[in-house]
Amino acid sequence: MGISLRALLIAGLFGQVSLSLHAQQLLDDFNRPASTTVGGGWTEVETTTGEAQINGSGQLSLSSTTAGRDYIWQDVDGFYGTTLNTNSCLLTWAFCIRQSRTDPSGFNSGSYGAAFVLGASGTNFTAGTTGYAVLFGQSGASDPLRLVRFSNGLSSDGVLTNVIAAAATPTPFNDLSTHYLAVRVTYAPTTGTWTMYASQLSAGTFSTTDPLTASTQVGSATVNTTYVGNNLRYIGCFWNHSTTGTDAALFDNITIPQLCIPIVNFTTSTALVNENVGGVLVTMDIFPATVTGGNIVVTVTNGLGVVYGAGNDYTTTPAVVGSDITIPVAPGATSASFTILVNDELVDEDNEVITFSISSTTGDLILGADLTYEITIIDDDGGPTVNFTTTSITVLENGGVQTFFLSISPPPVVAGNVTISVTNGPGVTCAFGQDYIVTGIGCP
Repeated sequence: MGISLRALLIAGLFGQVSLSLHAQQLLDDFNRPASTTVGGGWTEVETTTGEAQINGSGQLSLSSTTAGRDYIWQDVDGFYGTTLNTNSCLLTWAFCIRQSRTDPSGFNSGSYGAAFVLGASGTNFTAGTTGYAVLFGQSGASDPLRLVRFSNGLSSDGVLTNVIAAAATPTPFNDLSTHYLAVRVTYAPTTGTWTMYASQLSAGTFSTTDPLTASTQVGSATVNTTYVGNNLRYIGCFWNHSTTGTDAALFDNITIPQLCIPIVNFTTSTALVNENVGGVLVTMDIFPATVTGGNIVVTVTNGLGVVYGAGNDYTTTPAVVGSDITIPVAPGATSASFTILVNDELVDEDNEVITFSISSTTGDLILGADLTYEITIIDDDGGPTVNFTTTSITVLENGGVQTFFLSISPPPVVAGNVTISVTNGPGVTCAFGQDYIVTGIGCP
């Protein structure tokens, strides 16, 4: 609960993200007027003032005529679990990146290379920090797109260890030049597996492309847990460069992981069952899996004529206490359920409606959008049957009033009418002063 409230407060107070639970968070698309101040919650570290800037196309540009390293960073603690191995859902980062060198030579002093820092343990990306980054440039004949872990910032090629590197194919990811790219990186906390995807863009599509659509897998999925237990709360964009002022690194559409908060929803919203169904299992989805576990409280509302309890219309497991069912949820669960036990009564009655509403939760569980489940129980007893109890009477002509009895089973729920047809035998006449009349009616 604490992490979600903090993220919501940060989003509301500073407007830095468009926050949607279980949807990726667009941290910054740099869609603002050209400025030598980046803004948007970023802190700039520059070799010369104003070299980190928003350009006229609404992109982040890093460049300088003074050899060194220019970068921006932002603290995203609270937006998602920045100690990566504490999360329970797949984490995804995505961004657009481009640099202008035809042969970016890496991260030693005086070389050229661009990087997006997925997470660092501190704000100094040039020394003393650990974390993970996606790199554009390396020494040697080829410059594959790489996901690396770094042990001392991005201070030199020697502190960078490949986690994933593009293989001989596909191009151009195996040997980057001035390509425009969309990149997507995922981390699965349950297995420690990193995966990287990329798509080639153009100058015209660089800012209009959602990098979450990057679809070509780069290299092989790889397990690496070296720094996932550290709090990698700082992300950023990084440009290592010499003195050529016309070269630059561009970044856009930076997207960060979602909050891994387990949300509870009913799997379905309605059910129509016969009275003889027996038990009905009602399930609730929990996504992603709960870490702490907790309880789900479901409030029950009986429709007209519906009675809860043994010998009545239905019971539940767990039982209704007051008007609520409390369902315990174990840590790691991805679903929860309760059972409705329908009593097949031998009584003609109307169809019955019962409404179940998820009203509250405990632990790390959060209410979703699909919180109501309505079940309709269809009566299967049919209408009451009517039979003569008295099937014949033999009396003398002066026998007076004779009564015929009928049985109705089961008792009717609502009032109705019974129609009786009368057939006279030979010579029989129904009329006053004749053979007979029917009391209260006369003759049919």
